[in-house]
Amino acid sequence: MRAICFGLLLSLFPAFWCGLLSAQPDDDTPWRMGAELSGFHLVVPGDASPLLRETGAVFQRLWRVATRRAISVSDANEGLTNVWLGSGIIPSDLLEPYERDALLPEEYLVRTFIPKTRFSRQGAEKQLFITGGSDLAVLRGVHAFFAHEMGVMWLEPGLVYAPKAVSALHDMDFGGFPEFKFCQIGLLSCWKEGVAEYRLANGLSSAAVCEPGLPDYFNAYDRAPDPATPAEALVAYGSEGGARRLVEEIKAAAAASGGQGAGAVPSGRDCPFLWETEKTNLWLLAAMTQFQPVLSEEGRALNEQEASPAAAILSTANAVAELLEESFPVDTHLVHVLLPPGMPPPRQLRSHPGVVVQLSTAECDFARPLTDRDSPENAKFTALLQGWRQSGARVYVYDHLVNARDPRLPFPCLDHLQANILFYAQSGIEGVYFAGLPDGCAGGADLAALRLFLAARLLFNPDASVEEGRRLFLEGYYGPAAATMENHLSLMRKALVRSGNPLKSTDDGAWLTDEVLNQAVEGLQEALRRDLPDEIRARMEDVLASTTHVQALRGPASAGPAASGGR
Repeated sequence: MRAICFGLLLSLFPAFWCGLLSAQPDDDTPWRMGAELSGFHLVVPGDASPLLRETGAVFQRLWRVATRRAISVSDANEGLTNVWLGSGIIPSDLLEPYERDALLPEEYLVRTFIPKTRFSRQGAEKQLFITGGSDLAVLRGVHAFFAHEMGVMWLEPGLVYAPKAVSALHDMDFGGFPEFKFCQIGLLSCWKEGVAEYRLANGLSSAAVCEPGLPDYFNAYDRAPDPATPAEALVAYGSEGGARRLVEEIKAAAAASGGQGAGAVPSGRDCPFLWETEKTNLWLLAAMTQFQPVLSEEGRALNEQEASPAAAILSTANAVAELLEESFPVDTHLVHVLLPPGMPPPRQLRSHPGVVVQLSTAECDFARPLTDRDSPENAKFTALLQGWRQSGARVYVYDHLVNARDPRLPFPCLDHLQANILFYAQSGIEGVYFAGLPDGCAGGADLAALRLFLAARLLFNPDASVEEGRRLFLEGYYGPAAATMENHLSLMRKALVRSGNPLKSTDDGAWLTDEVLNQAVEGLQEALRRDLPDEIRARMEDVLASTTHVQALRGPASAGPAASGGR
């Protein structure tokens, strides 16, 4: 119904819409003042998909959060300031053909239109369009509109924050799409509610995924198998039989859902060695822990010939990718290999286009940016990454935001997060996965919400200001205790720099002196003695618990009198 009404309007008033398209603001005055926001109306097509209808509901909810007002919705032009949602709602007259055709499936576009004065006198209202290359892109555009123009932020899953009611909207013409084809943050597993919206709002890959496998899965594959392991649980890498055994398992997982098509493949929640990303099935070899990897004699010879222990792994992954192409000719299936740190690319062997190689930063120094040549660990990793990229491989990175051994320990790595993500983008890395919490880890992670917020912000836009992002987060998340938290973060950063120690993914906190620990505890407890809202107090107590956790690990001698309590 909406499309018919809009098309009729265009056919009746072609000159009107041409004028609307070409008009530009006469000055820097706001496009709409705050008092005019009550005159906005949301238009969702009558034949909208379930996702687009959900997008309309999201827009209504966030509009209320940002403006403290409700917004009406229908499938037709109601003669108000319309907000048009949809990937196919804008006729060609309103979008240059080259722009429309160039929109990627994940790309959104947010644009305002101001009619010229003579058309305004005929009743033409200002219009706002949120469109994209797909309905999912439209949903991303809605989140971008509220973040970019309304100041709405997702401080953590389930916590939407708008500092103040919007006083005015200005002319808009912006768009975007994720910097990386795949990006996820394992720390999202710390939350149960609001995770799906958080991923979408921050430009992360929309589907929930598991960890990419065991980072040490292939460390011992050249050793003799455990005699107790049944033969059917062994996979000989570097052999044709090993590849076929892996494909049998993948096809069985697909058939378990009743068919062989991509739609029949089980979701990642049901299949722990599968990632589903934007209509692509990515099979994780290092997550297939139902098998014990062993090195075949052919694989051993190949490793020696190629001067890399990764050769047999890559050879098998290539064979699996080829067999999957034969088995699923219509659908997209990729093979994912998470390599242990330090495995160089083979000399001559090249990866199949359907193979993704993921490299781990586990042995890097997180006290310095990856591009710091004075760090031997980081220089080794960057050379390794660039070697794999030069080999033509599709490369993902497995990175870390928290201590991999004990996530509750302070881990001041955020100062170099932007430099590292920029390095990934400039190096042609297609995907980034920040590790989650180790299995069996209780107590959460130090500053998990802040780490998640900054990483998500930078993965979508590596050029975003870290300082501004940190300030906005601290003000919204810690409120009256924001200054205390800024001092706490500064104290941790300076302590690490003064120590001169590297910051490893399994760091033990030795760079923190007892004096600095006591100072940090005293600062946090001083803030907790103030009258804080309950939710702010709980967040500050979490930070205090992380700091006193270090003292507890060192024993009573390291804990000063301040470590006895927080209230």
